[in-house]
Amino acid sequence: MKDYKSTSTKSNIFFLLIAISLCVLIAILSLEKIKAALLVSLALLVISVAWYHAHRVDVKKVMLVFFFIYPLLPCMAGFQVGGGIPVFRAHRIATIIIILFLLSRGLFWEYFKKFFKSNIFSYYLLFLFLTMSITSLLSDNKIGSIFIVLSLLIESVILSVIVFNIFITEKDFDSLIGVMCYSALILSCLGLYERFFQHNVFFWFGVFDPERYAGVTTFQIRYGEIRIQGPFDHSIAFAGYLVGALPAALYRFRNNILLFNVSLGLIGATIILTQSRAGLIGLIIVYFLYFALISWKNMIPSIIIGLLILAPNLPSIIEHYWGMDQALDSEYFQSERMRQFNFLSEYIIENPVFGYGAAPVPALLRMDTWGFSREYASTIDNYYLLYTFHWGFAGLFTYLVFHFSLFVKSVLIFKVKILNNKLLLLSLIAVFAIMIINIVVALWSFLFIVWIYIGIIARMIENRKNELKSKI
Repeated sequence: MKDYKSTSTKSNIFFLLIAISLCVLIAILSLEKIKAALLVSLALLVISVAWYHAHRVDVKKVMLVFFFIYPLLPCMAGFQVGGGIPVFRAHRIATIIIILFLLSRGLFWEYFKKFFKSNIFSYYLLFLFLTMSITSLLSDNKIGSIFIVLSLLIESVILSVIVFNIFITEKDFDSLIGVMCYSALILSCLGLYERFFQHNVFFWFGVFDPERYAGVTTFQIRYGEIRIQGPFDHSIAFAGYLVGALPAALYRFRNNILLFNVSLGLIGATIILTQSRAGLIGLIIVYFLYFALISWKNMIPSIIIGLLILAPNLPSIIEHYWGMDQALDSEYFQSERMRQFNFLSEYIIENPVFGYGAAPVPALLRMDTWGFSREYASTIDNYYLLYTFHWGFAGLFTYLVFHFSLFVKSVLIFKVKILNNKLLLLSLIAVFAIMIINIVVALWSFLFIVWIYIGIIARMIENRKNELKSKI
């Protein structure tokens, strides 16, 4: 025991010295960016101290704090060190800290090993990474493409890996769903505050590249009204996140009709105030599927309570969305989407199998509501179209197969009993709603919530498989 402590102490001192050395190195290399160097140095010193005391902290509690804080972080806040080093965004910094924590406990590689060894979604993910890796090697921007592949693994898939390994029992699920729910409710309250007081508390943190992303910290206005966006880079992303978080709230308060309807009304109202048509579509999907598959008896009371909550603003809401439909009539809306599709399809046809990797999206001359030329923009309002441009049809195929496997595997393992598993159904509903939203949206910043649900789904399938094996 003494030798172990001695080795552990030496190891901690070793990593502490490495961190201090890195601090000095970054400070020397970044003299032109003193603020960034100081922040990185301070962060590394804090990590070193945390590493030394990591063995005293409960892993599950740390992860609950992590999942609670993660959605609250301003997604564009951070800083650039330069010299080709990736941007240190708030979410990336949080993930790095968690990775270092897991490494200090000797859990990082063990968790990944257990996740992929379960063979639940392993092959689908491996094929997904294989096609992306091939694209990266063929891309003109090999380094950027490879970084995206690695980023997907250590910033997104890791969320599923953590959930799968740490949150195992029903009590664990309740804890995780609870923090997801409370984060969404806090952001909903801040969203309402933003709407009525015209103040976004997250703008204070700024963006990592003010010259390029200055518009992120300015209010988006549509028809004279503020589109609330919370900590996200766009109002649509905020709406997409809340659509994904809504099933967590419905599950958390499933046995309390009052809190159930209050959370439904609060999150629903916030989604509406983002003025996102995609968010409204997602809200309707979650609402309809929840009551159709899980709790149709409570549908009428929920509709009544929801109408009472929204009653003061219901006429303006109806008028607003009706006005949007009139302004963005089918002819304009479809023609603009078709222009995007036709424009990007020309590039996709030239390199259809593996795509272009991390190449920049060509700019298209966008039109305003009245059909006049507005500006050149690289915005593409279809996630799957944009994904095909970057990773080709091979990448899109493996991406869709992986996501559809969530539904197929769940049905094959649970069969008819899936209808009795509310958490699994709500997790699948959340993933499905976001997949539908992505048809008219191409934003990445809110998709982290999908990977959390993937971890939940994988763990519940694994638990069910173990249960069936025990009966044999």
